[in-house]
Amino acid sequence: IDATLGGTMERPDLQGRIEVREGRLRMIGYPQSLESIDANAVFEGQTLTLAAFHAFQGGGEISATGHVAFEGIVPASFHAVFNGANVNATFPEGFKGSYEGRIAVDGTPKRTTIAGRIDVVRGLYAKDFDVGLFGGSHREFDVAGESPFPRNLFLDVDVVASGNVWLRNDVAKVEAEGQIHLGGELARPEVT
Repeated sequence: IDATLGGTMERPDLQGRIEVREGRLRMIGYPQSLESIDANAVFEGQTLTLAAFHAFQGGGEISATGHVAFEGIVPASFHAVFNGANVNATFPEGFKGSYEGRIAVDGTPKRTTIAGRIDVVRGLYAKDFDVGLFGGSHREFDVAGESPFPRNLFLDVDVVASGNVWLRNDVAKVEAEGQIHLGGELARPEVT
């Protein structure tokens, strides 16, 4: 970090830069982490610009650029674009996939939209289904509790699988393709 602070409390003037080399980030509740993070951000007055971000997850590459505009010392708006290529992840649970795509995050502290497209390059669901002895599956669901996600994050994401997505377990061996749209709130997503 190399920065200088001037101006007033109402309108601070921050100049400088932040660099991260070979960093690591792991989110709580998610088993995989971002590795080998290299990032360069620049402060200029009321704006923080993410000039470069590069990291690896599951053998694939993630890059990003973006900016945050401030009103005083409070973030007023932000924009970031994330690109991923050959990112391997065990997500959702039981599904091992390789993904690529582009996601944009735009908004303010009051409302944020996460939008873009994720392509499933290849995937495999190999977990056995719990099939009951006398015809049919049986699954119990817990009563839905309050989501840990904020209610001001909205989704507009297409997930596309053009093939090479497999179900191989005790019930079937099937290759699939398809597309879903994730909309609504992150706390209560709508899948269509």
